[in-house]
Amino acid sequence: MQPSGQRQAPSPLLPWHGARLDGQRKLVAWYRPDRNLGYDHVLRLGWRFMERRIQVDRRAGVRVHLAWAVFDQHTLQGVYWQHNPAFLYASFVDSLVAWYPYSGDRRAVSLVRDMLDYQLRRGTTPAGWAWAGVPFATSCGGERRYGGCLAGRPAGFRTGVEPDKVGLLGLGYLRFYELTGERRYLGAARNAATALASHVRPGDAAHTPWPFRVDGRTGATIDGARYGGAIVAPVELLDELIRLRVGDTGTFRRARSLAWHWIL
Repeated sequence: MQPSGQRQAPSPLLPWHGARLDGQRKLVAWYRPDRNLGYDHVLRLGWRFMERRIQVDRRAGVRVHLAWAVFDQHTLQGVYWQHNPAFLYASFVDSLVAWYPYSGDRRAVSLVRDMLDYQLRRGTTPAGWAWAGVPFATSCGGERRYGGCLAGRPAGFRTGVEPDKVGLLGLGYLRFYELTGERRYLGAARNAATALASHVRPGDAAHTPWPFRVDGRTGATIDGARYGGAIVAPVELLDELIRLRVGDTGTFRRARSLAWHWIL
């Protein structure tokens, strides 16, 4: 225990490197503090790992992040029963659109493009469904096709969709289009927004503007999951498509208004 009134010194290890202090005895980054390169170094470590060290999974036959949400730190092979591709890839786009202007890292652009293309090929709902042309949020760990292993549903259930992830990855598609100019991602974003706009409803204390989980084939809410999910991402997707004048902007405005009214 530290005596009352006495300041506690920083730990000498945080946790693997000696603590670095400035002239005022305040903590600074351990990596090149003289040049303020700590954040830069951490960012490069993460992107270089993804670009150069992620391996092909021996069971799935694709790079580990395309089939698994978690990898073993020693073998770098996939583990865990469920994958979350839509959220994962949306997060990577979000990181990329800030990282690329800073770094000029074209490998990162290629890496994220591969993720989005894989989702489009193997993780998009079919035409003719109530929620058509939108991304599946889940898959079973190690499977090459998405749609399975929605939590709490039977193993053979493969039609579950999470509308908030439709908004998140729809926005990811749109941001990647804005970065690269590649129009297939604009089309994917428009499909996501069209599905969201066609299923929006006024929210209340028991219902968000979109259910948390639905049967993508029929549109029915799954297991009473009428409330929950990130509503801001669908609103931002609709907002940006309206700004770009892409898709049915009148329908998008109505959906955006309903969702934004509920948020406020």
